[in-house]
Amino acid sequence: MADKKPAGPPEVIVNAAAGCKDAASTAKALEKAFGTSDADGCWLLSLVASDATAPWSMTYYGKVLDGLGSKKGPIKAAAKAAWAKVVPTLQPEAAPLEMKALYGAMGVEKQWPCRVAALERVAQLCSTAPKQTAACLPTLVPELTPSLWDTKKEVKAAAKAAVTAAFGLSGNRDVEPVIPKLVSSASNPKEVEATVHALAATTFVQSVDSPTLAVVVPLLSRALGERGPKATALKRQAALIICNMSKLVDDARDAAPFLPKLLPGLVKLADEMSDPEARE
Repeated sequence: MADKKPAGPPEVIVNAAAGCKDAASTAKALEKAFGTSDADGCWLLSLVASDATAPWSMTYYGKVLDGLGSKKGPIKAAAKAAWAKVVPTLQPEAAPLEMKALYGAMGVEKQWPCRVAALERVAQLCSTAPKQTAACLPTLVPELTPSLWDTKKEVKAAAKAAVTAAFGLSGNRDVEPVIPKLVSSASNPKEVEATVHALAATTFVQSVDSPTLAVVVPLLSRALGERGPKATALKRQAALIICNMSKLVDDARDAAPFLPKLLPGLVKLADEMSDPEARE
């Protein structure tokens, strides 16, 4: 039996791509194709994607990601073709725009291939657009970490790779030695205590900015909420770390987004803890 011919764009889409002579005709053709079906739209995008069409690639970026998770073969094939063509055309400056679509694609309601593709793209952006991705860490980290607990091994593996790459963008030499523990403890509550101890043993001398806080604050927030016989000592260490790091924040705007995650716990500790040293 002859091998099955690989899926490819239908003739009508090939003809539509040939008619894309300028920005206006390309935009109109893509709108029409996606209006007909996601498969047609993705096939057309795979044929016209270029640096010049990046704005339209971003318009349909989310649809392509959804297509990667489709259970319908024609849509998935078209989405794979579009994804392979679109991603190389996107400049580092587009990373913040990509993030908006990637966050949506990481949702638990999405099919796992879609989620894996989004997580893998985040890891890739950490390498190809490190500056732009680092600036996104305050919103990126909370979107990434839930996937570390996913029951699907492919999602969990992609999430770990993405979190490791993202945490590596903190740019803080003082925190760098603790990053493997920060990554591991993000998915293993039993490691929170040891990671706090490791961070408490760190001497902070470098300025602390938003990317650094994005990597460290989730751990400190969890430590402030700990319960049990060792909770008092752990919370005291967390409070001390927060105190030491806060002294090295040069721009209050870097710390502002993280205050809601830390202040309630600190205020509660000051009001409730019996240990005078810890309250201070």
